[in-house]
Amino acid sequence: MVYLTAIIALLIFIYFNRYLQRKRDERREHWRERREEQLQQFFEAKKKPNSEPDDEVSDTTEDQ
Repeated sequence: MVYLTAIIALLIFIYFNRYLQRKRDERREHWRERREEQLQQFFEAKKKPNSEPDDEVSDTTEDQ
């Protein structure tokens, strides 16, 4: 009877730890995706102002 209780407790422990690990992995994945999205938005926002003056400079150079 003691062995059965120990085995059941061990199985509960293992499955509970797997559940916690899965939740941690999901949270990490969510934050990683969020970070990538924010970086992508940052670089897109940074590109836009830089590309407009370059276009204006090249247009004025061609007109002269």
